[in-house]
This record gives sequence, structure tokens and C-alpha cells, in this order.
Amino acid sequence: MKRLKELRQSLGLTQEALAKALQTTQQTIARWETGKAEPNLSSLRDLAMIFGTSVDDVVGSNPISKRVTTNTYTLFTKGDQDG
Repeated sequence: MKRLKELRQSLGLTQEALAKALQTTQQTIARWETGKAEPNLSSLRDLAMIFGTSVDDVVGSNPISKRVTTNTYTLFTKGDQDG
């Protein structure tokens, strides 16, 4: 998934930082980027939210637009939530 690497780098994220946001490992991100593995649907949705784009854009199959902007994603951890 070359597009995943492009999107990650465009935000200045390391594989490790992206992995932390997705609660996975850096090795998993590396395997996705090299095509040795593919993210599941839930991970694709989360990736699209992080990058502010569509799942189609993340997988590189949006023939209409190179980037479809959506709402900005903010990662909340247990310590960030009230109550």
C-alpha cells in the first residue's frame, strides 16, 4: 500500500507513531506499507479518519479525486476522557 506510506509521511508520522495511534505495532505498519499484509476494515476506517480522507484514498483506488477531505481525527485515550 504505497498510498499508506505517502499519507503517513505527509503528516510527518513515523511508523511507530501511527502504530501507537492504531494500537498496533510498528512491524504491522511496515507490513501494510510493503504489501506483505493488509489492514482489516476496522483499521482502514481508522486510517482514513487519522488522515482525514476516505478508505478509497487510503487503499489508492479513488478515481475521482486524489484526496477526499473529511473531519479531522483526534485520538482519545482513557486519560483524556471525562468521567
